[in-house]
This record gives sequence, C-alpha cells and structure tokens, in this order.
Amino acid sequence: MDLNKLNKAMDELKEISNGGAVACDIYTSRDGQSIGGYNSNPVASAMFNQITQHIVTTMKQSEMPTLGKYYIVELAENKAIVIIHMGDYQWGMLLDTKLCSLGLMINIVIPQITKLFQQAVPA
Repeated sequence: MDLNKLNKAMDELKEISNGGAVACDIYTSRDGQSIGGYNSNPVASAMFNQITQHIVTTMKQSEMPTLGKYYIVELAENKAIVIIHMGDYQWGMLLDTKLCSLGLMINIVIPQITKLFQQAVPA
C-alpha cells in the first residue's frame, strides 16, 4: 500500500468535491479498522462496516443482485453518507450536499477517487 498515493486520493476528494466531503475514512472490510482519513470517526467506520456486511449478506440470502460500487444514505441538514465498497476496503464519507451534489459525487468524484485508490492499493 502506497500511503503517499492514498493521501493524494484523499486530497483529491477534498478538491473535486468542492469541499463537500466533510470527513472520510478508508477502512478494512475485515474489521472496520481505519487505515487513513481526515476528520476521522472510527465508530462510524466500524458501524458502517457492519451495515455493509449486513447488506451484502441480505442481498445474497434474498437472491438479489450483489451490492455494487457504493451506497448512499441521505441524512437531515443537507448531509449524506457515501460508502464506496471496494472488496477488502471501504471508503466512507460524510458529504455536505450543499457543496457537493450527488450528481457530482456519483459521476465525477467516485470514479476519480476509486481510480486513485486502486493505484495506491494494487490488487
């Protein structure tokens, strides 16, 4: 894992989200332990890891299609949680939707930071 590239990906997130990515953590899917972030929230990382695992299990048991690249939870006060599911890792973000629209997040931010993440953590 290249921590310099990982930090560059987080810097890119801040920039291309127009400052709308208020906080983020990249954590392992195995145990929800954060490996990097800013304005980190280790409790949220651990809990959203459990939520993701529950969604994955629920989709499988209900014979539905598998979880895709991300899911979004709309919150009050123009906020949203975005979880990018990348196999062994997840990238959780608290988003201010006044500063970064969901369209910007889905069409520009997620593809760009996912590409940078893959360069930092080769398969």
